[in-house]
Amino acid sequence: MRSRPLTPERMDDFRAFLLRLDRERGPDADGHGYLAQCHPEAWMEEQVRSKLSAVAPRCDERFVYTQVPSLRREHREVMDMLTAERDGRLRILELKASEDIQFPLQALDYWRAVRRHQKTGDFSRRGYFPGLALRPDPPLLTLVAPALRWHHCTGALLRWIAAEVEVERVGLNEDWRQRLRAVERFQHSVGIDGEASDASFSFTRPSRRVNR
Repeated sequence: MRSRPLTPERMDDFRAFLLRLDRERGPDADGHGYLAQCHPEAWMEEQVRSKLSAVAPRCDERFVYTQVPSLRREHREVMDMLTAERDGRLRILELKASEDIQFPLQALDYWRAVRRHQKTGDFSRRGYFPGLALRPDPPLLTLVAPALRWHHCTGALLRWIAAEVEVERVGLNEDWRQRLRAVERFQHSVGIDGEASDASFSFTRPSRRVNR
């Protein structure tokens, strides 16, 4: 959308845009308008941040860092969300609004970056998590996406991730734009045969909407 200076002559256009913005990206939006489709991960990030307990109930809501940069030589990485549980264990939340085969590997890159900064003490040195004693345990990794939007290869890819990386998948309700809920939760762990398995699975039946 081309930007234009706001002048008195364009106030009516501006008001119309605000009404459209509220209609397509407000809490009652149906998710089908043009503006509703723009930057869905940013919208989901704001929803998760405001309802963190629904996705990561053990996390300390005082410490939620979004769009966290990490520099390694000439490569710059930006992860969606970094937080910590109340006992001081780091947790990374990576979000996707649609199917993406790269999702687990991208999240693993961010996990490696966080682990590197954790080992070198960068978080405390740079003022992250003030007053919270961070545990030395490897960070937890949470993948968040709508429950019907996981790429079918996600589970297969997670089988190749090392046992050190504890991965949880949280599936959201399809209408997460209106009211975000976690409707499924997979805890991936490494089985006795060395392959990852869904050792723990919980499913929450979505509430039925009654039209009156």
